[in-house]
Amino acid sequence: MDAIDKINFYLSKNGKNGADLSRALGLSNSIYSQWNTRKTKPSNARLPAIAEYLGVSVEDIMPDDVSANAASEGAKKAPDPEIEGVMEDEDLKEAVELLKKMDKETLRIFIKAARGALEN
Repeated sequence: MDAIDKINFYLSKNGKNGADLSRALGLSNSIYSQWNTRKTKPSNARLPAIAEYLGVSVEDIMPDDVSANAASEGAKKAPDPEIEGVMEDEDLKEAVELLKKMDKETLRIFIKAARGALEN
């Protein structure tokens, strides 16, 4: 099962949807839509924040064919090959704009998840 399938399962289980996830994490709806259409996939760096929002562990939303250790090593060593170099500048600009718009609680969740991703 892909990560997006697992994410969607836990969203549904929690009575939430992709728009809720996007708002909470400061993502554009188009990013979530690209995950659902398999044009891109959630980066390993984003998985901790997604898992925290869903109230599950990162391992719970990892694709079946990827171990948690491999994913955290991949997050440190190399960007996702499907999106490498394609969205880097766009993502950075979007991230800055979204950070400016976040309410305090969402920003706290984001910072905590980002710190966790960087520590791995």
